[in-house]
Amino acid sequence: SIDEAHVRGNTGIYLSNHEVVALSLRYCGLRSIPASIEKFDALELLDITGNQVTHLPGSIGNISSLRKIFLDGNQITELPSTCKDLVKLEELYADNNAILELPANICELPQLRVLSIYGNKLETLPGSNWSQGLAEFSAGNNHIKKIPSSVWRLKNLQLLNLAENKLSEISEELGNLSHLHML
Repeated sequence: SIDEAHVRGNTGIYLSNHEVVALSLRYCGLRSIPASIEKFDALELLDITGNQVTHLPGSIGNISSLRKIFLDGNQITELPSTCKDLVKLEELYADNNAILELPANICELPQLRVLSIYGNKLETLPGSNWSQGLAEFSAGNNHIKKIPSSVWRLKNLQLLNLAENKLSEISEELGNLSHLHML
């Protein structure tokens, strides 16, 4: 098991049974992530917070063991469509980047519990069937004009942040979010 607090507070490579399970490269001045990252096929946690990365390699979708990804504070403009292959992904943090659009299938990841995309340049959200396990969705400080009806059907959603967007209305379906604790 990964000591996430330790990993996120430090820079380094963390091993379990001689395999890299966590990679923390916070505030290292990185401009890119090599496609060869896919060779860390046991990687569960990737943290590249606070760099100058503009895009992720498509090969990231080949790391099927990834459970948590921290991309906050970079210059990423898009997430690769291969993110749809991250079937074990539970938490994705991509706050304060320059993301213009989310891959259509990213919200359908079966294990996804937290999706945080605060402070990007999103104008729309995927209208697909979102993962019913999603508990936290933060999309504040974007340019979103309309929330797809599939978001209002997230029965397990507990936190929803849509502040500082360009919404003209909130659907009556908001009342369907019976587990919501924070709006």
